[in-house]
Amino acid sequence: MALDHSHLVQALVADRARLLAYILSILSDEHAAEDVYQEVCTLALEKRDQIRDADHLRAWLRVTARHRSLKAVERLKRGPCVLDDKMLDLLEPHWDSLAHLESSRMVDALRGCMKQLTPHARQLVQLRYGQGIASSGIAQKLSRPLNTVYVAMTRIHKQLGECIRKQLAQGEQA
Repeated sequence: MALDHSHLVQALVADRARLLAYILSILSDEHAAEDVYQEVCTLALEKRDQIRDADHLRAWLRVTARHRSLKAVERLKRGPCVLDDKMLDLLEPHWDSLAHLESSRMVDALRGCMKQLTPHARQLVQLRYGQGIASSGIAQKLSRPLNTVYVAMTRIHKQLGECIRKQLAQGEQA
């Protein structure tokens, strides 16, 4: 039995932040990611008769978002995407492990953890993910050795990951 219209819309709204984050990880352009998100939602509504349940929808959205995002990269001729196909394949199993979390909690945790970063670390994150500049471009822009940027980004990723896990765990205990 297919998902009805209201359940589909509720699921799309509930998963908005998570799906947008997934799309943004491919495109690294907020406006293009929003366009792809809207395109995926429209397509989901058109194909709702083929979507069996919420789990099927979640998987369908991720696959469709991936394909539409990669097409958008080609269409925009913005060069290589932030994450290539091999990296996306490696990350795929981990998206399901996050399905039980409310996406708004993850976004709130990320925002809180970003505030805990030093101004320099926030600048690196903004350059890398906000502006989509590759590590080599950041090194050049900041007149730093490339290895220094790699080490800093690795530390930032680790710090953010630990902070987010801690905040989510605290939220589950509350």
